[in-house]
Amino acid sequence: MIVRILLVVLLMIPVKVSANNTGQDNSKGQITTRLGLSYIPAGNIKFTNRDATYDIYDSMAFRVSMEYFVSDLFSIGPSFEYLSRQIEPYAFFEEDIRMYSFYLDFRINHGLTDSGGNYLVFGVGTGGGSLSEAEGESDGGFGLYGVVGLDIALQESIGLELLYRFQTARFIIEERDYRFDGSALQAGLSYRIKI
Repeated sequence: MIVRILLVVLLMIPVKVSANNTGQDNSKGQITTRLGLSYIPAGNIKFTNRDATYDIYDSMAFRVSMEYFVSDLFSIGPSFEYLSRQIEPYAFFEEDIRMYSFYLDFRINHGLTDSGGNYLVFGVGTGGGSLSEAEGESDGGFGLYGVVGLDIALQESIGLELLYRFQTARFIIEERDYRFDGSALQAGLSYRIKI
């Protein structure tokens, strides 16, 4: 699967370069700011002292990001995610958690139209974060994700992104190992500024 995605990206680069030679795409020098949500269908908590894993369902994280187009094809920028929720999967455990994550995102944006603004997006994000429990215990952790999807122009400076995301993020607090691994959906509105 990963090999297929890489082949598609490599095949798209010459198409993008030839389009740039015609002068039809002006993404370079653009800054895009985004406000959106990440829907994480499933996570889990592994209790090391019980040798058991319990599932967490339907988590939503708020997301703010910014990216700068270093060329017509590549963009890079920081992002921030915040997740807050109450977990009560079983009677013996109940907790309010807050998770903060900071990422550096790198994207390949393949233009889908000659007028620009609509992109097929491939990207990765990596960074760190912190998960804290209501009683004050907290721990730092590492996160990594890859995305693929569409960034669609609604107006000249307003866009909508719809991305499939595969991620991993883990935090350990005492005997509790919080894991958010696997598929997620990422969606949001973007505001594009030409500089």
